[in-house]
Amino acid sequence: RDERSKPPPPPADTSGAPITKIFVGGVDAAVNDEQFRKHFEGFGAVVSAEVRRDNMTGKSRGFGFVTFETTEAVDAVLVQSHIFNGRTVEVKKAYPKE
Repeated sequence: RDERSKPPPPPADTSGAPITKIFVGGVDAAVNDEQFRKHFEGFGAVVSAEVRRDNMTGKSRGFGFVTFETTEAVDAVLVQSHIFNGRTVEVKKAYPKE
């Protein structure tokens, strides 16, 4: 495989803190916060779940974040694919901004 076609590695977590937050991309505009939360509660206790919305229009921006109580819940989420309203979404660990 060509080196240029490899995705960049995830950023290093220099804080040493466990990652309990995930990014969910490609979320359909019809998915609301309650549906979003309920889906991920099946993997562990959810601290917060939010589909991000445009501040001016209130429309979905197509992504969201979920924070779990444990890293085990994050690991459980990452091992399978997720579908909302017939659309497969991208799920990955959310690393803190530097």
